[in-house]
Amino acid sequence: MWPMDINPLAILTGAKNSGHASMGSVFKPLVAKAAYSKWLSPGAKVVDYSCGFGARLLGLESLGIGATYFGFEPNPETFANLGRMIEHFGFGAHIVQQGSEDRWPEDWVDFDMAFSSPPYFSAEWYCDDQAQCYIRFLEYGQWLEMFWRTTVRSVYRTLKPDGVFGLNVGGQGSAAMASLEADMCRIVEEEGFSLKEEWWMRTSRSHLSKKKGTGQTMKLEGIFFYGKGR
Repeated sequence: MWPMDINPLAILTGAKNSGHASMGSVFKPLVAKAAYSKWLSPGAKVVDYSCGFGARLLGLESLGIGATYFGFEPNPETFANLGRMIEHFGFGAHIVQQGSEDRWPEDWVDFDMAFSSPPYFSAEWYCDDQAQCYIRFLEYGQWLEMFWRTTVRSVYRTLKPDGVFGLNVGGQGSAAMASLEADMCRIVEEEGFSLKEEWWMRTSRSHLSKKKGTGQTMKLEGIFFYGKGR
């Protein structure tokens, strides 16, 4: 029995509400479905360069257009659970247990869309495995170059000429996130992409932790869609 009804979930919630910690974010499958619906045709090939907990995979499969999903996930536990999901539902998906900064499989080419919500440097820690990009590249500038720019270059190389590169980053969550968003988007454009469209997702702040920032009850997360060329 936990004293005074304080259990592990209550401890995690209290840490988040205090402003001293944050919960790992989970992408909304319906948002992924909307993005895929706009940009994809039946039989499309999609690459998710940071699979996470499978929200974008679920969004794609729910669309029912016979698309094939490819993805990268270095976290051993998350990778295993994604495999169970794929097997259980019979999804048309292929994932590898590695980071997107490593060499991509040779036959992973001609993608119609690359779309993900990548790690936000050290803002969220999912595990302590040495394959995690925020552990491999501890310094921010190194992380931008070795993880992010390398990933962007691989996306450019494997994306079809008319393919779409989608990036979700929560730039309006804090000043640090705004700086991260600016740096990540700058690198995307430096590597030959141009902005086609941007969406903004509204996500809620804790009614307790909002006092640590602006006092707003909502925050915005950007989704940026790029095409090849200027």
